[in-house]
Amino acid sequence: MSKTERTSPNSAGTTEPESACERENLVQSALAAGAGLAEPDALTLPGGRVGYIIPKGFEIAQFEPVNAQLPDHVQATPKFEDTASFIEYVNRFKGKETAIFASLEKNTMQAVIDYHAASGGKVSRPDRCRHTAAHDFPFSVPWQRWREIDGQLMTQSELGLFLEEMLYTIAAPAGAGLLELASELRIDRQVKFKSGTRLQSGANSLAYEEEDETSGRSGKMEVPDAVTISCPVFMGGARRTFEAKLRYRLNRGDIKFAFAVINRLEGEQAAFAEAVEGVGSATGCPVFMGHR
Repeated sequence: MSKTERTSPNSAGTTEPESACERENLVQSALAAGAGLAEPDALTLPGGRVGYIIPKGFEIAQFEPVNAQLPDHVQATPKFEDTASFIEYVNRFKGKETAIFASLEKNTMQAVIDYHAASGGKVSRPDRCRHTAAHDFPFSVPWQRWREIDGQLMTQSELGLFLEEMLYTIAAPAGAGLLELASELRIDRQVKFKSGTRLQSGANSLAYEEEDETSGRSGKMEVPDAVTISCPVFMGGARRTFEAKLRYRLNRGDIKFAFAVINRLEGEQAAFAEAVEGVGSATGCPVFMGHR
């Protein structure tokens, strides 16, 4: 044993070294044990963060704030494929200030559930306008078909195919006669049209000759001057009636047909206005023509 080391009895009657180095180690161990039992102090840091002083080395550990509360507003932007679902959603979440915007240009509607409150012509309480619901008004399948063909030139065979396809949307003339005409138009034969005459019934009589010189056969074909269309403009909407004029163009024995739907744009706008009125009535919310 060196001269600098001594032993002394402890409470158990044993002896322990009492060198300076050993005493320092014992003190550090005791401090570490005590620090481990202490609860770290919490500090409020900039940006709402929380910090804790960790005893070992007195470091500061930073953590992002934990907000256990629910958000103070709703942020949702659902889009609905049918008007009934749109109306049901608005009625479920609407408030006193809920407003609906309808775009005649795009055939769309948007409900702003959390719209601003107004009083005396001024905004009395601005809101976030983050909870919205949208609904596009797609054209019905048959009406989209009529829109595509409007003003487009067709051969006699193409006209015959179109009449057969869309016969269920034509209210007049009678279906049987129109189907017979469609079948006749679809016949693949080489003919040369000579002239067209308007009959008292309003139909057009088209005279033609078959180009087969050996037969020399000729004939006439009656086509209506106009047809009456009856189908919904928008999917799920009510039927509307339109008149489509059937025009033809003769050019050196060749003939082309085209339908011209009368007042198509006005009819579409009227159908959308009816839909807007129905939504306003079903929800009780003000409807503004325009878009945000």
